[in-house]
Amino acid sequence: MDIATMSTLASHAQVKQQTSVQLQQQTMEYAQQEGEALEKMMNDAVNTQKVEHEAQPHLGGNVDFSA
Repeated sequence: MDIATMSTLASHAQVKQQTSVQLQQQTMEYAQQEGEALEKMMNDAVNTQKVEHEAQPHLGGNVDFSA
């Protein structure tokens, strides 16, 4: 194998590796953003439940079952 071919192959391998690393970084950033959004949504739901309970504390305290 001549030097030019080896250089080309090395360059292609480097490009593939850089692309893979960039894709992994983007995936990790996306997962982090999704996690933060989920955490915010869950906190908002808990806060909403607290407000609803404060407004009408008698609701949801009892559950009647019948068969």
